Order: sequence, then structure tokens, then C-alpha cells
Amino acid sequence: MAEAIDPIRPFSDLDHDHDGVLSSAEAHASPRIGADWQRLDANGDGVIDRSEIGKVLDETPPTAEEADR
Repeated sequence: MAEAIDPIRPFSDLDHDHDGVLSSAEAHASPRIGADWQRLDANGDGVIDRSEIGKVLDETPPTAEEADR
């Protein structure tokens, strides 16, 4: 799956409002992430945080704020 995520658009570039999560609109800016939206939103809260996408991308662990969500 990692190769299916758009490597040119890292999480921080997609997070336009810099709130630490990707809304549906932000995630869909990358067709590959948007197409896998439901699977990536593992906890079903309507947003994708670094911990959720990091499982796929092997990215940096979530910040303390993200971990508290």
C-alpha cells in the first residue's frame, strides 16, 4: 500500500489548515489517499491523523496532541 500513497504529497503538504489531521477534502487532494479514505480513517472519526497514515507510510510517530485524540 505504501507505494500507492502519493510520495510527492507528504502529510504536512496536504494538511492545508495545519491542524494536524487531514479532513476528507484535504485527503482527497491526493487521489491515492482519497481513494483509500475509509481504510485510512481507522478509528472512524472523520479525519486522518499522522498515526493512521503513518501505519501505511511508516512516517514520524504522532505528536502528543495527536496521540490524545
